[in-house]
Amino acid sequence: MDDGILQPAYIVGNTPELLREYIKLRNALTSTYDEWEADSPTAKSAKLNVSNCQGVGRNLMRMGDELDGKYRDNTNSVVREYESRLIEYDNFKKAAKKLLSNITERSLQLVAVFEICRRYTSAYPSFSSDNIVEQHAVTYIHDNFTSNGDWTPEKN
Repeated sequence: MDDGILQPAYIVGNTPELLREYIKLRNALTSTYDEWEADSPTAKSAKLNVSNCQGVGRNLMRMGDELDGKYRDNTNSVVREYESRLIEYDNFKKAAKKLLSNITERSLQLVAVFEICRRYTSAYPSFSSDNIVEQHAVTYIHDNFTSNGDWTPEKN
């Protein structure tokens, strides 16, 4: 990683830990950023040390805020459509593919998979104790993203 920049390859390589951190932080904290702007003075002064998983998790949380700002309606629509069926991996794949096909930024594509998982675990905590949807997210990322973070929908 270079100067605190979050690399998609790091996200892909550390998906299970980062997913847990993302869910924990997105559920527990509200971001101070209305939208993530990497070049803004606020973002520059608040750059986190991303040499550890928690720092990367916080950056992912901010990216989740950016995803929400840019793709909230699309995310809401997809989650509503598949929400109760995400426990089945085929439905998780369909939801992810539908959501990711409308997102152009590759780092936000990775975060979108995390967000599907977070929304399910928030909406259905009693059905989330077995971590099956988290396992779906990890499997989906490992099966459908290259090691450098490029989404490969043709593998679906």
